[in-house]
Amino acid sequence: MRIIHAAALAAFTLSAPAAAQAEALLEKVVIFSRHGVRPPTSQKALDPLSVDRWPAWPVPDGNLTPHGAQAATLMGQHYRTLYVRPGFLGEGCPAAGDLFAWADKAQRTRATGDAILAGLFPGCGLAAKFDNKAADALFHPISAGVAPVDVRAAKAEAMAAMGGSFAAAKERYAADFARLAEVLHGPVPQTCAKAGLGASCKLIDLPWGLKTNKKKGNEFSLEGPLQMASTVAETIRLEYAEGMTGDQLGFGRVRTAEDVKALLALHKAQYDVSLRIPAVARRGASQLLNQIAIALEQGTGTEPTGGPPPAKLLLLVGHDTNIGQMQATLGVMACPHRVVRFQS
Repeated sequence: MRIIHAAALAAFTLSAPAAAQAEALLEKVVIFSRHGVRPPTSQKALDPLSVDRWPAWPVPDGNLTPHGAQAATLMGQHYRTLYVRPGFLGEGCPAAGDLFAWADKAQRTRATGDAILAGLFPGCGLAAKFDNKAADALFHPISAGVAPVDVRAAKAEAMAAMGGSFAAAKERYAADFARLAEVLHGPVPQTCAKAGLGASCKLIDLPWGLKTNKKKGNEFSLEGPLQMASTVAETIRLEYAEGMTGDQLGFGRVRTAEDVKALLALHKAQYDVSLRIPAVARRGASQLLNQIAIALEQGTGTEPTGGPPPAKLLLLVGHDTNIGQMQATLGVMACPHRVVRFQS
C-alpha cells in the first residue's frame, strides 16, 4: 500500500492520510507552512490607528522573532518524530535528493523554513532555498503577473460578500468593530481630520474602498476600516503568540485567548470579502496548488513535468494568505481560529 502524506499548518489540510496498516509504506510527504511569529509588517501604517503606544518588538518589521524561530524548530522536531523512520528518511542528515525546501524570499519565511529544518535534521546546517526576485510567482502569482485578476468579477464578488454595499458592510460588522473599539482607542485625531471627520471619529467611519494595481497583475485589495481592523486583530494575535502580557498585549485590554479570538472575527471577514472570493483565490492559489499536485503525483508513473524536484519530503513555507486562498479554491471550510501561545 502506498501512503502519501500532505500536511499543512494554520488550519489547512490538503488531505488526511488513512490509518497506517502493517504493510503500508510511506513514500511522500508534502508540507506547506506559513511563517512563524513576526511583528507588524509596517508599524508606520499601524501608528495612526491608536492613541496608545504599540509595544516594541525585538526584530525589525515583518521579521521572524527568536520566539517564533523556537516554535518553528519545535515543529520541525515534531515532524522528525513522524517522518524520520526506517524505509523513509533515515537518521542523521538527509540523503541527496530526499529533501527539498523552498520558501518565499521574505526574511520571516526563509528563517521559518530554516528553523523547521533545524528541528527536523539537527546539526545538518540545512537552509530553505528561495528566489530573490521582486515577487516569487509561486507565492505571489497575481503580483508577479502570472495570474492576473479579472477586476470586474473581483469587484462584483467582493461587494456581494459584503452584503451589496459598503453601508451594508458597516451594518454587518458594527458589533465586531464595537468590540475592537473597546481595545483599540483611536484613530488619532490627525487620521480623522485627513478623512474629513471629527477628531473623535471611529475606525468604522473612515472611508471604505476597493483597490486594484494594474502594474501587479490587477492585484486586488480592500481599503479602509475592515482592512485596518484585520491588521490590528492579526497584530494582537501575534502579540499573544509572542508571549506578550500586561500592557503589551492589546494595550492591556486583552487578557485571554478568547479575547484574541473574538477580535479575529474582523480578520476573517476581511479575508472572506477580498482574499477568498473566487476571482482572487483561484488566481492566487493557482501556482502553489499546481506544484503540490505535481509533487503528490511524483513516483506514480503518470506525473506531469515542470514540478519541484522529486524529493521524499517537500517543505514549502509561505504566508497565511496562501493558505486562505488554497482553502477557498479547494472548497475547504476554514477552521475556527486557533489562538496558540508557545511558552519557551
